[in-house]
Amino acid sequence: MRVPVATYRVQFNQDFRFEDATVIIPDLHRLGISHLYASPIFAARAGSTHGYDVVDPNRLNPVLGTEEDFNSMVAALQERGMGLLLDIVPNHMAASPENAWWMDVLENGAASPYATYFGINWRGSRDRIQDKIFLPVLGAPYGAVLDAGEIRIAYEESGLFLHYYAHRLPVSPSTYGLVLRRNEVSDGEFGTLLEAFQRLPSRVANREEALGRLQEKDRLKRELWSLSSRDASVREQIDKALERFNSTDSDGIDALDELIQQQMYRIAFWKVATERINYRRFFDVSDLIGMRVEQPEVFEAGHRLVFELAQSGKVEGLRIDHIDGLAEPLEYQRRLPVDNLYCVAEKILERSEELPDQWPIHGTSGYDFLGQVNSFFVEPAGLQRLTPHYESIQGSNATFEDIAYQRRLHAIETLFSGEMQDVGAHLAWLAEEDRNARDMSLRDLSQAILEVTACMPVYRTYTNSLEVSESDREHVVEACRRARERNSKIHPLVYDFLERVLTLRFKRWMPESSRVNWLRFVRRWQQLSGPIMAKGVEDSAMYVYNRLISMNEVGGTHEAVSAEQLHAFLSRRQERWPHTMNGTSTHDTKRSEDVRARIHVLSEIPDEWIRMTTRWSRWLADRRGGVDANEEYFLFQTLAGAWPLQADQVEDFRERMKAYVIKASREARTYTSWLFPDEQHEAALQAYVDVLFDDERFQASFQPFRERVAFYGAVNSLSQLLLKVTAPGLPDFYRGTVSWDFSLVDPDNRRPVEFAPLTDFRWRPRDLLDTWTDGRVKIFLTERLLGYRQGNRELFENGEYVPVEVTGKRAGNVFAFMRRSAGAATIVVAPRFTTQLSATVRHPLGIRAWLDTSLVLGSDAPKRWKNVITGAALSTRDGELPLHRVLESFPVALLSAR
Repeated sequence: MRVPVATYRVQFNQDFRFEDATVIIPDLHRLGISHLYASPIFAARAGSTHGYDVVDPNRLNPVLGTEEDFNSMVAALQERGMGLLLDIVPNHMAASPENAWWMDVLENGAASPYATYFGINWRGSRDRIQDKIFLPVLGAPYGAVLDAGEIRIAYEESGLFLHYYAHRLPVSPSTYGLVLRRNEVSDGEFGTLLEAFQRLPSRVANREEALGRLQEKDRLKRELWSLSSRDASVREQIDKALERFNSTDSDGIDALDELIQQQMYRIAFWKVATERINYRRFFDVSDLIGMRVEQPEVFEAGHRLVFELAQSGKVEGLRIDHIDGLAEPLEYQRRLPVDNLYCVAEKILERSEELPDQWPIHGTSGYDFLGQVNSFFVEPAGLQRLTPHYESIQGSNATFEDIAYQRRLHAIETLFSGEMQDVGAHLAWLAEEDRNARDMSLRDLSQAILEVTACMPVYRTYTNSLEVSESDREHVVEACRRARERNSKIHPLVYDFLERVLTLRFKRWMPESSRVNWLRFVRRWQQLSGPIMAKGVEDSAMYVYNRLISMNEVGGTHEAVSAEQLHAFLSRRQERWPHTMNGTSTHDTKRSEDVRARIHVLSEIPDEWIRMTTRWSRWLADRRGGVDANEEYFLFQTLAGAWPLQADQVEDFRERMKAYVIKASREARTYTSWLFPDEQHEAALQAYVDVLFDDERFQASFQPFRERVAFYGAVNSLSQLLLKVTAPGLPDFYRGTVSWDFSLVDPDNRRPVEFAPLTDFRWRPRDLLDTWTDGRVKIFLTERLLGYRQGNRELFENGEYVPVEVTGKRAGNVFAFMRRSAGAATIVVAPRFTTQLSATVRHPLGIRAWLDTSLVLGSDAPKRWKNVITGAALSTRDGELPLHRVLESFPVALLSAR
């Protein structure tokens, strides 16, 4: 296993295929990238733009190219000593007709050999309909859809199917006789086949029996198709039977209803999914079904091809998507060949949370780095100044934590009510078995688990045995403490009982069976708390609390991060997870790294920002329509952060903004939502976007301000880039971010991009600063940093992390550290808050910016250094390096000991 030097993430889809990736590999190599980091490449649902809706994990996605195309891409990588890192999706699959496993389960129910592959609760505690899958696929209530004749039945080579627009649902073979024999006498070979269908067992005892039933069912279907193809009378009888079922008269509708009721699924109106769904979904997405990958046979079936690619050397690393959705994350990782592969997990760590030490992987996909570094560029005093201003806009003094709590409760109520009712019923059952809790009401128990879930300080706990880790115990205790404070109407003893259950604090007299039941409850709840956190916080609160929207990122904190805190974070990173990923933009970030870097500048100039936005709001008050003050403030920040640098991109940006405000407002779920869209309010938002683009007085004021913010935002971006490449961990570059990228949340950040051309080295760094808007300065810095990292792999992979002291009047405006290993050392110098350096100097360079500020290296440090970025030679004096020399011609520095 080799650790990547740097990864470049590509987004495969029909517009970017294996052959397109092959074209950019030479440029990636020259840039210093060691590994191509690919979005999911396995067969996905038709029309997928991202690949996370996998339908067959053991087949390459044909939309992306042939196997030969894939092998050519791998060969192009290997010719240059590069590798391939794959994003895999073990948690869920698409519940769609292209998914053969899913279709077999719909057709055969619990008798399917794949019935245990999916997280289906076959015997829901609240639903009288058992042994059926609840399918919320209808656009209207079932009876209305049936009466309208929108469900039809058809016979195809692979069997009988119910069709409802794009949905194609298999008919259970055991009900073929009900369809094909209706009002007809079937004899001979046809009758014998129908009788054989009816004899198929509805129950199986084990997988061996299920596989035998599968083979028999498929044989009968093939024979029926063969018979109908060669015997016109049989085909005519089938067609007549289908005509009766497709008739819109009362007899036809009744017959079709009777047939549907006997299927292995119940089709229903999609809006009731939140109350009745009986399978585990990916978050609240009903057409993405959870996989029970904790079962060895499911794990093996879902990883056959990826392990073949790894064993053949075509794949060198894995990024595990949504690891928190798995029932047993640790056991899953232990089954991976982590000794031979570089493996990271998509795991969002809250500020107080550490990645479990027992995890045998190399770290995370980088949200923890993003969160810490992102908040490091927020000026704390400015943020404090913005708080009361935002509270006046918001109309309350609610904190982000207050909003997050409210939105998690809202997510439970609107998106996960069915699942949480089941969890509440399960908890009440446990209480009945406990002599200290059996008199507690179902209402209080159900509300308590809601409250505690809404107060979780982390996405989930990882209890998988009767032993609870100290960190898991602390998180549960903290959640219960917060819940008691938030909702004191619930009796304290109810919270006490729930805390005992979630931390598995058993009473001495409890039998083993009760202890096992408690553990089952905890395991079930753990898989649900993460989606509730995601939908309540990531996808709602972060679109509602708009004090400084650049801080609204997963893994982030709504407090500024100090230099001391960042040093402590990076030191721990080097000690515990030296090979984890450093990310700054991903396919899931709410805003690209460059958009956030710009918006951070507002915290450096809070008084000016408050004056400007107050003035703009007053000017536009009579044109705001139905847009509220909080939404307007959100729009002002978004325009400041994402307005393009090139004039010819403005009209395209206008249309992107119109699409973006719809997604943002639906995620916020304040006036509109995905479930219940308010077209009038959405139209008002889009109309106000046009106002902001077209109002001459606003634009005349906004553009000079925006240009200033954009410049200092670019300096922030360069510092952020420097930290990503040189800090403990390895740098990851999301597509398009090698140059300036001002993308918003998906699907905006999945737009086609052109790989930026490499910099002409004849240009001097200072010249690139003067033409910074064309993006070459960022490309140039990326090349220099990655080139140096490639030549000093040991230094960055395993080198010691040493904070460097800074003295002088501008000490708070720079962050510095040293990386050193045997015989090598380098110093990283990353400025911040550069609007404060000078009121007259545009570039934060030289003596007028850095005054008396110096790096304190000590007498034992090397005395001679070379600036890797500019080529300048430097020497210490009395163990110090003056910053005006270090940052004389470029705003960031990487120094190499000579």
